[in-house]
Amino acid sequence: MFLVDSNKFKLMKKIIIFLFFTNLKLDIIGKNTKKEGCGVTNMVFYVLANKGLLPNVNYTKSYKYCDFYFGASNGLDLYFINKEKFKLGFFSFRHQSLNMFFNALVCKFDKNIHFALGIIDFLGAFILGFYVSGVNIKFGPISLNFIEFPIFAPLCPIGDWANYYKKDSNGNEVVDEDLKKNLVINQNVYFWMTLFVPNVKIDICQLIYNIKNKKSFFNMSRS
Repeated sequence: MFLVDSNKFKLMKKIIIFLFFTNLKLDIIGKNTKKEGCGVTNMVFYVLANKGLLPNVNYTKSYKYCDFYFGASNGLDLYFINKEKFKLGFFSFRHQSLNMFFNALVCKFDKNIHFALGIIDFLGAFILGFYVSGVNIKFGPISLNFIEFPIFAPLCPIGDWANYYKKDSNGNEVVDEDLKKNLVINQNVYFWMTLFVPNVKIDICQLIYNIKNKKSFFNMSRS
């Protein structure tokens, strides 16, 4: 028993050390000499919160090759493979309704995210909340959407590029190369993570049904 606990402790210690040095490395990447801008760690966790850390809980009406869902996000997922415990499809359209409020508030009050993305008010967050995805996977009550893009992003471009200007000794505005580099790095992190990190949705009714009826977690039938 002691051996098992000791092994668990060693594993936990390794995980903590790994996370510490990973965060340190990310912060160094996003750091500039003036200690301004946005740390890459801040951007990483901001995107992860949008993708799965926030409770994306929905009620889902499932058909053989299509799921309609309502709740924290609203939309539909299309599938062309429908197995007993697995679905696969190539198109999804939804609005991230709950995340809309999160994005607007974070961009307003978090100076790091505000630096990288600029001001996103509730109207901008609503427009940026419409997503299409290229790959959909569902198993049990969990749905994953891959290769995502905010479809109306060109109408509401992110970033305040005035952020990387500074005034020289004569009062003229010049480019601060460190801040410019920081901004470019973080906007690239935002873009690629938004595109490739999967969005996670939970069908709360299916989850409750599986637990209540002692079904397999991967069960997708409610009968």
